Amino acid sequence: MAEGTGLVMNQLKYFVGSKQINLKATDVLKVILCTGTNPTSPDGSPKLADAGYAQPTMSGYTAGGQTISSRTYLQYDATDTAEMRITNPTWTALFTPSAPVTFAALYLSATGLVPSVGGTVDNPILATWELSATDHQPNGGDYTLSWSTAVAMLKLT
Repeated sequence: MAEGTGLVMNQLKYFVGSKQINLKATDVLKVILCTGTNPTSPDGSPKLADAGYAQPTMSGYTAGGQTISSRTYLQYDATDTAEMRITNPTWTALFTPSAPVTFAALYLSATGLVPSVGGTVDNPILATWELSATDHQPNGGDYTLSWSTAVAMLKLT
């Protein structure tokens, strides 16, 4: 369960605003499980290959994560917000990891995006969510990251 602090990276806002991504079905979005410390800053141009986004080694998990199979977008004029909701990703028969799973990250599976700081970035991290290092650890059963129907995966205000 995505139960802790969520963080939307500034580069997501920049890539949407500069029309490099549109978050529609043509953009391949993936969710990965990560070990280590959940990022605390939305700054910079984090990417999948960065050391801070190490993925666990465990039976039932494939590096690169789960592709988001469906997305729904909603607009709420009464609260001046917009949301993206997804189908909750599930890993089947996920066994004990090499290190505790501490956060999940959403990334765009794409190459050659141009961040505001120059250069290019492949597979940019778009958002992260803190997970409990003690609760909800994989133990051989199915492991689902769930955002309840009342809570969006991403919410823009």
